[in-house]
Amino acid sequence: MASSPSARGDGRSESPLVRRGVSLDWLVRWTSELELWNVPTHVVVKKLVVPATSKDKKPYCTLLSDVDTGRADIFLSHGWGNRFGLIVATARKFASKRKTKGSIFLWIDIFAVTQHPGEDQIFDLSQLEMVIEDTTTTLMVLDRNGLPLSRCWCLFELFVTIKCGAFGKLQIRVGELTDSYGGFSPISDPDLLRSLSSEIDLTRAEATLPQDKKMILSRIKELDKGHRSGIDEFVRKVKRCTRHGWS
Repeated sequence: MASSPSARGDGRSESPLVRRGVSLDWLVRWTSELELWNVPTHVVVKKLVVPATSKDKKPYCTLLSDVDTGRADIFLSHGWGNRFGLIVATARKFASKRKTKGSIFLWIDIFAVTQHPGEDQIFDLSQLEMVIEDTTTTLMVLDRNGLPLSRCWCLFELFVTIKCGAFGKLQIRVGELTDSYGGFSPISDPDLLRSLSSEIDLTRAEATLPQDKKMILSRIKELDKGHRSGIDEFVRKVKRCTRHGWS
């Protein structure tokens, strides 16, 4: 996806995109019914999301019922190269630890952002910072190899989350699927977590489109001006959240 991250001013109303969350119940059901646990996320987008929305070019969430969509509680940060089921299983495990009443709604880019290039996609991506600020938690889903920590968009999402300044807003969890039916095992190995956190490097992070990396790094530099948490502090906080894991 290609667009420049957008700034916002103070005193604005809530971003309309924050209401494009999908319920965790629907997500688990959809993943199971279509047997998507072991399918890479980018394949889910290409084979399911894009074809289903090709007629009107709207986000996939607009195809769902009112019961299955709502104001997002959790912003999901993840790598499209990971298996889709890892996102679902991690979110389910994370949600099981939260004391909440009613449905939990997740903001997931493949459902909330139109996957068809054009003005609508540019607008959707321009709302990313506001959506992160409007949700209670940013949950980064990591695989054993820590793929999202090497992706520009994911690191940008973490940077915006930390900039918000709310204690505990950033949560990073590492895990792996144990079978083809959503079986999940959290990873709390301190040596692995320490290894993953030591490899964070904004300058070496990758993006599918070269212009995305240039824009993202430029926006992070802009956000960093006058902010008490500089790049070094950002990396330190991400490392701490990674090592904290499921403990």
